[in-house]
Amino acid sequence: MKFTLFLCIALFVATGGVLGGFGYYFYITPLKRRMIVITTEMIYAGLALGGFIVLTGLIGLLGFLSPLKRRGLLTFFIWLITVVLFAQLALGGLMWFNSLNIRGSYAEKWRSWSPTLRAVFQETDRCCGYYSEIDSPALSPLCEMQLTGLPGCVDAIHVFTQNYLQHTYTILFSFTAIDFITILATLVVIQASKDQKRHEVSKRYSQISELTQISRLNLAYLQNLKEELKSIHYV
Repeated sequence: MKFTLFLCIALFVATGGVLGGFGYYFYITPLKRRMIVITTEMIYAGLALGGFIVLTGLIGLLGFLSPLKRRGLLTFFIWLITVVLFAQLALGGLMWFNSLNIRGSYAEKWRSWSPTLRAVFQETDRCCGYYSEIDSPALSPLCEMQLTGLPGCVDAIHVFTQNYLQHTYTILFSFTAIDFITILATLVVIQASKDQKRHEVSKRYSQISELTQISRLNLAYLQNLKEELKSIHYV
């Protein structure tokens, strides 16, 4: 079971590495289109959560190396995993909720975006405006003053945003499964260490009892020998 726990801890730390790695990549490559979905706040949250997971995994590894002596550390490890699990559920749930009404919620966002950002979507997806080419378009070589007959960008934004959100919250929810399995494996190791400790204590008491019994027998033998020596008459 210890190997299973080691494997779970390794997978748990790997999830932190994935979050931190993607967070760092998104931070150093701030693409304008992606920033409408993965905001700066989300990137910072991913970096912080990834670092916290790695630190938590190191604590679990210390407890794993000596479960008999560091059972309290393993218990603390479980509480930290629980915090991570709820944080991942919260982030994943937020992204899932944001994916429910992309078309409606992004209409107002589109109108608040800079002309440069709107132009990026228009040029990339060959569309103009949001619902239609007269709905807050950004002037660009593709979308000029006159009507072009191009569709609005609502469908393109929906597909782009949905893909990012769906992949992100699916990954986060899958990470919670690893968290849960790691908690179960840690609980099993804690219980096994308790049983082993109880067995060692029982064995020690048994050895002490045997030594006590042997001492009593030796004492009785010495007393009998003393009585026999007293009864011998010397000439």
